[in-house]
Amino acid sequence: MILRKILSLLLVIVTLGYLSYPTYCIEKKPLTPNMIKKLLKGEVTSKRIVDLINDRDIDFGKIENLSVFLKELRDSGAEESLIDTVRKKWEIRRRILVIQTNFPDAIVYVDGVKKGRTDENGLRIEKLRPREYTIRVEKKGYKPIIYKISLIKKSKRLKVEFKPVKVEYGLFVVNSSPWSSVYIDGNKVGYTPKKIKLQVGTHQLELKKEGYQNYKQEITIKQKNTTRLFIQL
Repeated sequence: MILRKILSLLLVIVTLGYLSYPTYCIEKKPLTPNMIKKLLKGEVTSKRIVDLINDRDIDFGKIENLSVFLKELRDSGAEESLIDTVRKKWEIRRRILVIQTNFPDAIVYVDGVKKGRTDENGLRIEKLRPREYTIRVEKKGYKPIIYKISLIKKSKRLKVEFKPVKVEYGLFVVNSSPWSSVYIDGNKVGYTPKKIKLQVGTHQLELKKEGYQNYKQEITIKQKNTTRLFIQL
């Protein structure tokens, strides 16, 4: 029994790469998943490994799936006390990202996934893993803003400053026979004949008149130009 304890202690020393047990270490680096598995295979008790984890913490590295790692520990003979300790350390390492915008109601995407909209207090995103993320913040009428941020070391607060985008306009004049209701991009804007200022680019025009088939057409508005259209329903 004494020999087994000595061998177990030597395994701890060799696995961790230090000349003394954690209490007397000059530098205490976190345990890695591979270190924990080696200690288990070397018949180091779960209780002793828990003590090491509490003393040094865990560096999970690139582990993305905790369930797989926990299964590996169980297969190596880990007790539930060790499993619970590892799970708690995993939860503690989750990060929080708070995004504040100078204008509310901005849409926030994290790695392409929509997370919600900002309000006067911003948007709080919880339970993020400590790694790098791509953040995209969008608001109608403003240029989308993209950030690359790292949450490896700590949670962060991100302040986003939207700057107005210069919007160019052109004129659109439409008439029809007989007169009809005019819809632009699904919104009713009046009746023919109609003159309206539209943002440069493509728009969907629709004319409606009771007793006639609806007329639909895509129109292109150019900067400082007038686009004219006459439709016979």
